[in-house]
Amino acid sequence: MTGHELSDILDTMRINIEKSTQKCIVVTTHINITEEDVDQLISAIETIAREYGTEMTDEHSSTRDSEHHQANPIYKKILINRKFKYDVREVLAADSEEILAKEAVGRISAEIKYKCPPGFPVLVYGEEILPEHLELFGPLEKLKVMAKPPAPQLIMSSGGAGVAP
Repeated sequence: MTGHELSDILDTMRINIEKSTQKCIVVTTHINITEEDVDQLISAIETIAREYGTEMTDEHSSTRDSEHHQANPIYKKILINRKFKYDVREVLAADSEEILAKEAVGRISAEIKYKCPPGFPVLVYGEEILPEHLELFGPLEKLKVMAKPPAPQLIMSSGGAGVAP
């Protein structure tokens, strides 16, 4: 089923679609959308899924299946293993640097990175960069990361040695 076909079906169910393309639809919410409206959308999608299942036209199924099988395992690993270490505010307040992906594993992302397809963020602010990101982006992709904080400095005072605050 194409995005346009899905949009037409949802339209008959009195659900407004913001935009449709051959591959997807966009549904937006705003202040005037009620909880009942969201429940109606969920119910409509469940109904469509039951009635149409995984039916796709032949012209779309082979392309989509090959894309899905090639990309899905890496994205799935990232979604399962992702670790958020810092809040976006902390990341934006910190210094950052741009380094190669092969040097970034274990560091903290200071940007949002997309990969198309699928076109959703696969790396976001404050997220630890995983080996799976390296697999996805390749070793030579430049990534913006939080700069490493300086190591604590040993200071001497009349009271003895200590660590600088």
